[in-house]
Amino acid sequence: MKRLSSSEIFLIVANLAPILGIFFFDWSLFSVLIAYWVETGVVFLYALAKRIYIVRNSKRKEDRSEALASIFTAVAAYGSFIIIHFALILDLAYPGINNTLSGVFKEYINEIGLMIVVFFISHGQSFYINFIKNRESEKIEVKELLFDDIKNVLNRFLLMQLIVLAGFYLLEFTNGSIYLYAIFIFAKIVVDLNAHRRKHELESYKSFIPDPNTPKPLYVPPNSY
Repeated sequence: MKRLSSSEIFLIVANLAPILGIFFFDWSLFSVLIAYWVETGVVFLYALAKRIYIVRNSKRKEDRSEALASIFTAVAAYGSFIIIHFALILDLAYPGINNTLSGVFKEYINEIGLMIVVFFISHGQSFYINFIKNRESEKIEVKELLFDDIKNVLNRFLLMQLIVLAGFYLLEFTNGSIYLYAIFIFAKIVVDLNAHRRKHELESYKSFIPDPNTPKPLYVPPNSY
């Protein structure tokens, strides 16, 4: 079994927070849905932070321009997903609730505030360790950022949130115990962990691939006697 990295441990602990809320603080299913909705917003902010970091620190003008342009794709991809996800939670899960952003924040301020802190710490630790300390910022193909957010939303967050919503509807329609929801949270953690691992293993692998733009050293034949 592969050893967990520090960022993977932070990821698991952060995703377990709603389970603690269910078992010890009487969180409702809606509290859990809102908690994981908050996570997407936090990831969006760190996606912007990556681009700003490249814009400020890259020595290549082309990289800075491409990173700046990719900010718009990040806003489009994450922004549209966050809005649609929020609408689904309100209209499908609880159509009778005060379905405004301010109304939800007022009613669930404790859960939202806690999860903002938890996910900021978890994704912030990953941002620092992987992107800055392990120099993924130097290995990443900046032009890939233009489509990275779309792939991340579709391949990672869409699947994770579908699992969370599926668990909610199953328990709602079967009148199952809220404690069974922990099964779906564990499934979400497995999907999240695998996606996280694949992403950072790919960036690590890129460091072993030679840059085709790097000039090759001239071959100097050995002296012959």
